[in-house]
Formats: sequence, C-alpha cells, structure tokens
Amino acid sequence: MLFERAESPLYEIDLELRKTCGHLNIVPVLGDIRDKNHLRKIFDSLKPQTVFHAAAYKHVPMLEIQPWKALENNTSGR
Repeated sequence: MLFERAESPLYEIDLELRKTCGHLNIVPVLGDIRDKNHLRKIFDSLKPQTVFHAAAYKHVPMLEIQPWKALENNTSGR
C-alpha cells in the first residue's frame, strides 16, 4: 500500500514501482493521515503488517533552525 495526500507524487511512485517491481501487489491510496476515519478504514481493509513513515522534511539545516516544524510533521502530519 502506498498512502499519500498529493496525487502527482502518488501517481509517479506507483508507475515507477509497477515498472521495477511488477510482481508486487501495489495499492495506491490517496488520503491524509490527519483524517483518522479514512486511515482507520484503509488499515481495517488492507491490514498492513508493517508501516514505513517516509513523510519527513529533507533539509536538516532548515529544520535545525525550526525543530518544532519537524516534530509537527513527523508526529501529527501538519
């Protein structure tokens, strides 16, 4: 399962994974982790065994100046 709130990146990674890992059963899901009802529905339906959280800011020097933004993004999806 790929879970993403931005349609274009979700579409692009879905295409890339289908090309390189065609043997996998890939399920792209458009959603926002702040929508707890939708997230619960998806988890109840697809029952993932492992979750990798990759929605992090990438520029460490910027986040060292504003560490609260990294904390918000990685803990509550803001």
